[in-house]
Amino acid sequence: MVRFVPSGALRAFLICLLASGGVCSQSRTSSGSRNLSSAETPQKSPAEVVFASAASKVVYLITRKAGEVYARASGVVLTADGYIATNYHALQGADAVEIQFFPDPADTANYQSFNGARLLYADARRDIAVLKVNSKTLPFLECLVTGCDARVGETVYAIGNPMGLSNTISQGIVSALRSVESEEIVQHTAAISPGSSGGALVDSTGALLGMNSWQVADAQNLNFAISAKHVWEALQTARHSTIALSFPPETPADDASSPEERAWLALQLRDYIQAANQAEQAVANGVSNSKLYMVLGKADIELGKKQEAERYIRQALLLAGPDDKFKQGARYYLLTILAGRFGPGTNATDRLAIIRLVNDFLASNVGSIEDPADYNKMREWAASLPGQVRSIVGTWWEGIPSTLLNGSVCATDYTFSRSSTGQFKLDTGFLMPFATMGVSCRLHGTIEPRGDGFVGEITREVILDPSTLGIGAAEQELRIDFRMSDDLQTIEGTASGGPITRGKFQSKYAERVLSFPPGPTGSWHFTMQRQQ
Repeated sequence: MVRFVPSGALRAFLICLLASGGVCSQSRTSSGSRNLSSAETPQKSPAEVVFASAASKVVYLITRKAGEVYARASGVVLTADGYIATNYHALQGADAVEIQFFPDPADTANYQSFNGARLLYADARRDIAVLKVNSKTLPFLECLVTGCDARVGETVYAIGNPMGLSNTISQGIVSALRSVESEEIVQHTAAISPGSSGGALVDSTGALLGMNSWQVADAQNLNFAISAKHVWEALQTARHSTIALSFPPETPADDASSPEERAWLALQLRDYIQAANQAEQAVANGVSNSKLYMVLGKADIELGKKQEAERYIRQALLLAGPDDKFKQGARYYLLTILAGRFGPGTNATDRLAIIRLVNDFLASNVGSIEDPADYNKMREWAASLPGQVRSIVGTWWEGIPSTLLNGSVCATDYTFSRSSTGQFKLDTGFLMPFATMGVSCRLHGTIEPRGDGFVGEITREVILDPSTLGIGAAEQELRIDFRMSDDLQTIEGTASGGPITRGKFQSKYAERVLSFPPGPTGSWHFTMQRQQ
């Protein structure tokens, strides 16, 4: 590994930059320069062009508390008359702010200082603040041509004051466009550091795409900017404000460098690999709570690791104490796993678990980690689950013969399917269990949910093969009424038979097949078991 050690002069210059907030100058000796003719003048790079057009529209913020320097940050000039956007967190804990404007960004020694800036807008959730200074001629950024829309893969530039080094530009690309709790976020690779907060993210034309806000610590090029759309929305509100706000108070510092917090942030940004890695590190460090295991479960769901996800989510529910948004989120994610496995062969344990989870989920009023619109869809979806879980779709077996279709002659397996109207269809087709006897049977009709059970009108038919018993047919309409057992594995009910009608060709034998067990207008009890 090559180690770079700066010379004494360069080291002194860097120390000056860091100590003075980036306002230093350095002369170049004649021996270190050369004159270029117009023919030799190099063409400007895209970064140079962007810096020349946009850097003067990004200002340097120095916040103070009780007269002492408190923090350094950046700001984006939005209008000529002095509206400047920055991050909410950049102002927290301060009681005043100085704003330095550089007419020529290349000359850091020459700047105009604005004191007494008024805070006219502050949004902690979106991390946006808008300040107003007295000016009429400030250059400003805009995004009229692009509509403030970033494109994944396009080249972008971050301009700000990282570590207090004023008028710094870095280049990268848009890595992804994210949405966190209804806020549009631009993920990019243009380097930012503490002090870049509130700075500009611009495209190759110098149009504003976002306001740089944070990065994921100990990660590679995970930098994030709030979409310029939200910044312009904040400006419109600030323009109608006539009363200056107090600077936001300092909040207790969160351990944002901990794996647990990095896992939670990565989950919100839908970076599921990072969320899983950081959460696993937190577990290795001895952290154990419902929030962390819910993060692990959600990340593994998105990464297709359903078995591991279910284990983590069940652990989250086990660790959860009072009902909170993490417990509610864990319920939902477990529901998606169990419902994804649901089918005709789902066992009674999983079916009952789904119903219990649905009841707990719908009974909770604490909200969720999801976007409110998504959460409402979740509740609608969950409310529909019990009906699906109690569905009779699948194959059922009559354990006692001589019931619906005279089990002594015809088959006793029946298959229900769901119709487009939400009803259930039964149609066995023509069964020939006793081909040598020349008997074919069929059961068909429509069943619909009614109360806590099911009702329907079905027809049973018998057709005889003329080679053995002489051609003939008979049919009978049945009215059935049944319900599913609590363990969802048994159907029990009654069937009432109507008159038996012979087909076109007379056959007393076909009629006799249908006349047992109920006979005309008779009724009987039947039981079916779900086929596993």
